[in-house]
Amino acid sequence: MLVLVCTGEASAARRKKAKRQTLPPASISVDSGFAESLRKGDRSDQEEGMDELDDDEDDVEPEDEQNRMKHYVPKDGRQGLVATAGFIALLRSTAMGAKDGTPPYYEGTLSPGATFGLALFPWRFKDGGGAARDLGLNVRFSFAPMRATVADAPAQPIRTDVFYALHAGIALRHVFGEREGAIAFGAELGVAVDAMTLAPDLLLPAAAYVSPSATFLLEIPLAKKHLVWATRAGVLPVTAVSGAQVAAYGARRYALGIDMTTGLRSTFAKDILYIEALALLTHYWHAYSGTGTQGFSDVSGRDLIFGVTASAGITY
Repeated sequence: MLVLVCTGEASAARRKKAKRQTLPPASISVDSGFAESLRKGDRSDQEEGMDELDDDEDDVEPEDEQNRMKHYVPKDGRQGLVATAGFIALLRSTAMGAKDGTPPYYEGTLSPGATFGLALFPWRFKDGGGAARDLGLNVRFSFAPMRATVADAPAQPIRTDVFYALHAGIALRHVFGEREGAIAFGAELGVAVDAMTLAPDLLLPAAAYVSPSATFLLEIPLAKKHLVWATRAGVLPVTAVSGAQVAAYGARRYALGIDMTTGLRSTFAKDILYIEALALLTHYWHAYSGTGTQGFSDVSGRDLIFGVTASAGITY
């Protein structure tokens, strides 16, 4: 009996030991599940953080796109508006002749003044527009006070007279390509006014020339929009002169002229600032028949206006 009891207790002890060995510890199971939940939570937090970062990146546009939204710039670099103001030095020189002598004429020197310019192409403020993108308006106005006196009467006081010029027209300018280095060519139809007031005691009539103008335009980028050579050349085929000129010289036979401008321009500072330096030349030829108040018959002459400008402004 004692042997049987001892054998049962040993078997029970062995069963309990085996059970303890086969069952995983509760603490290990709990720790593993908790760690797994932490890992899943970390991954969820990371994924949510990445989603929020992606949303933020979608909301923030690149700087170039922001600038483009605020300030549209065509791919060819020619913007819809250019407004300038600056300095000009103007020179007016005339020559006169007649069948029976030499009428008085005006000989000037470079005189400082001011110049203003406006170019407006309304269909260039956004993409599209088709052929209308080539249509625009150009306006240029300059003036300069000029000192004058009679050459053979040095005792006479010096007068300050004013020369002014207004050239404006409807332009058709086509850019051959959608890049900043593309050449542009076009034409302009408009009107040109060049005039100078003179004191009556200078023995010269106040001069004025008003003419329709036909002008060709050419733009050649040398360093994209940062340096562009721009040239315009045109004719003033039928020119009206002032009533004072007709009274002094006789009936108008003809008057015509040419007009040229050439120089360099640049756009910079995020396509907002604009500078240009130009040289301009306008030349009129005029002739009269009969005899005017100055007593000369069949008078003819030329009137040359030359200038250089340095201007700055904005473009948009």
